[in-house]
Amino acid sequence: MQTQRFGQFLINRGVVSEADIYAALASQEAEMDQLGQIAIKEGYLTVKQVMEVLREQAGTALYFGEVAISLGYLSEEELYLLLQFQQDSRPRLGEILVETGKLTGRERDRLLEEFKALQDRGEQAVHDKGAAVTGN
Repeated sequence: MQTQRFGQFLINRGVVSEADIYAALASQEAEMDQLGQIAIKEGYLTVKQVMEVLREQAGTALYFGEVAISLGYLSEEELYLLLQFQQDSRPRLGEILVETGKLTGRERDRLLEEFKALQDRGEQAVHDKGAAVTGN
């Protein structure tokens, strides 16, 4: 069973348009901290190391983290932690929709509750189906 995303849930409910979601996702991406900035802020890399990674990355299809690992500046574990920091720095879709006036805070909260309840029911249904198949 595929998990539905909150943006798709809002579109399906007719609360916002697909264009509203695309605009919010673009804003979300633009507002997310860059990995090099986070690495400096968290003390994993120096400014000089970030600049070297960016120079090596230029003109390639490689990600910042891949280059930083290949240069020996980050381990895979450190990259994973930095990616978690980056993910946490990203503004939530619901917050952006409120900021842009597409939803009120109260609407967002109510819809999030509905969405989470729907997700929980879906996970429970998958669990119940699995238990029935395995006899557990």
